[in-house]
Parts: sequence; structure tokens; C-alpha cells
Amino acid sequence: LKVKHYDTLTPGNNEPYCQALVTYLRCLNETTLACRGNLQFYTNLFAMRKQFREFGCASYKQREEQNRSVLITCPPGRMRICTLFGDPHLIRFDGTMQSCTEEGARSLMDNRHFLIQVTNSNVRNQAHTTSVNKITLLIRNHNCTPSLRYEAASDEETLPISFVDGVRGHETDDHRKTVEVLNYQIIRHDDHVEIAMHHIQSSVHIRRRGPYLSVSVVVPINLQGTWTSAESLCTTGCRNRSIIEIDKVLAASNRYAKCYARKLHVPIKLATERCKTVNATDHFFDACVFDLMLTGDEYLVAMARDVQSDQRALLPDLWHPSGRQNISVYNHLVNSTFSNCLPSSSNIRSWYLASFILLVAFLLFWDQH
Repeated sequence: LKVKHYDTLTPGNNEPYCQALVTYLRCLNETTLACRGNLQFYTNLFAMRKQFREFGCASYKQREEQNRSVLITCPPGRMRICTLFGDPHLIRFDGTMQSCTEEGARSLMDNRHFLIQVTNSNVRNQAHTTSVNKITLLIRNHNCTPSLRYEAASDEETLPISFVDGVRGHETDDHRKTVEVLNYQIIRHDDHVEIAMHHIQSSVHIRRRGPYLSVSVVVPINLQGTWTSAESLCTTGCRNRSIIEIDKVLAASNRYAKCYARKLHVPIKLATERCKTVNATDHFFDACVFDLMLTGDEYLVAMARDVQSDQRALLPDLWHPSGRQNISVYNHLVNSTFSNCLPSSSNIRSWYLASFILLVAFLLFWDQH
């Protein structure tokens, strides 16, 4: 074991060396994801685990954990928020908004303290239409907190108000709360749960509107880059191939609908007026109009309003809206075109007819020879 300040330790079944092993192993275990594929890292990890077993250090580890009850908190600092909501729309830590269509599971945020994973699914069997249907929060065992798991799914009647093992939170030996689930249910179909991680001054807010879920995570700025996965949505955003250029869609909605065989459930003018009535502004206004126009679903209108209210309430110092409630800023994109369009029904019929003619010609040619 070669660790700074531990050069004078004697390897073996003794408390100082075992406590050094415990500290080192905890650090390695918390860095596993970031060092995936690094042969030297795993060589060190397996060597430390082998020594831990051979020297019988488990008893020292238990004693060390029993004595550790000091709540370690982050110093106050600047906060940032990341949100995923609607059909779906992502607001990253840097304030950038993206709309994207991705199916499957993605990491929203991943650091040494917790992991948030979101699962998107195609809810209407139409192109470019997905929404969040599952959210998983894994709080990692670190210092004064045990490993805890929270799961929310859109097919459940309400949001759970406890972790999967039934507990509502965790306290230190001196009864200081480190983690807790707070239920803010207001009315039916308006579930709101907060998972407060007091030890790192962070919180996760999950809302449910009908069959749709939204999630917002608030963290100190110094936690954003602590062992964050390169694929996390909050930092790197949507994959390029899945990004929907919402400004172009709002400027040329009919072209977009024709390109991807999407039905416009609500005319864009009516969608614009409706979203004004819930006081949605700026990015939230765009998201509201987009979702209502393409789905006709009032749940998504309410969700845009909810998420905007959350952003204003959670981080008022960062709330500087322009108050925009129109899409005229995108008028210069009215002649936009879209790529990878789906074939129309008339094009499909023409393709089948051409294929049939070629097949008949081939058979006639074959028969003559």
C-alpha cells in the first residue's frame, strides 16, 4: 500500500493499516465508474481488496463506521439547476435548453454522491415523440449516508413518498437528518416529491402530471464536475442525432409535421394563446407551445408552468426572465427545411408500384431466356 502519509504503516492485521485500507478502498470504490477500462486502476483495486480480506480488516471497518457520525456538509456556494420535462425538454446546468427525442435510459447526473437515471419512451407510437416514464435516484454510501434508492414510474398511481426499502430518510447518531423524502402533494394528479440531501446541500424534485414525469436537480456549483459521467444530460446535453430544433419547428410547424408524419393537434396560434394564460415565458413558453401543438395534452401545459415555478422558487437569484410570450423571434426561420423525413403514404405507394413493375419486367426477361 503506497499512499501519502501512510509510508510508515506496517502491513498486517493492525488497526492503523486496516483503517488506511478502508479509506483507500472507499476512495477507489467511489471512482469506479470514472475509471472504467483503466487496467492500472483495477489492478490497484483488486490488490487492496485482497489485502483487506487477508488481514481480516472487516472488524476494524465496522468499528470505524460506528464511530463516524459527524455530518459533513458543503460550504455555501453558488447553486445550479438542471431540469428534464415535457416531450421532452432539457435545461442544462449552463442554462442551455434543448429539445430531444431519445428512447431508453440515460444518466441525468452522475457524481460520487448520487446518480439520477431517466428512462424515456415513445408514448404515442409517432416519430419524434418521447417523454420521461421512469426516474431512478441512487444515493451512494458516502461518509454519513447509507446507500438509498428512490424510484418513480409514470404507470404508478402516485409518486412514492419513501425509498424502495420503505424508509423516509436517514439521521446521524446525533439525530441530524442527512437525507429525507418530502411529499408536496397538492391535489390529485399533481404529485410533487423532493428528495433532500442535506449533507451536500442538494435536492431532487420530481413531479407527475397525468402520465408524465419531470425531474429537477439543484446542486452547488462545485458538485457539477465531481466525477461526472461524460454522458450525463445535465452537462453534455442530448446526443446530436436526437436534438429537435424547436426554433425551426415553431417557425415552420406545418413543414415539420409533414416531414415526420406528426399531427398538429392544436393550431399554433391557439397553442400560443393558451400558453400565455398560464404565464409561461421564454424557454418554458416555447416548450409549452411545442407540446400543446403536437399533443393537445393539457397535462404538458401544466407541467411547463410547474417547472417554471420551480425554477423561480428554487433559484431566485438565477431567475432573470425576459417575459417573452411570442414566437415571432423565429420568423426568420419560416423557410426552414428538415432532414431525414419519413416517406409519405403517396411516396410509399409509388415505391411499391415501381418495385412491382421492375419485378414483372425481371420475370418476363428471365422467362424469355
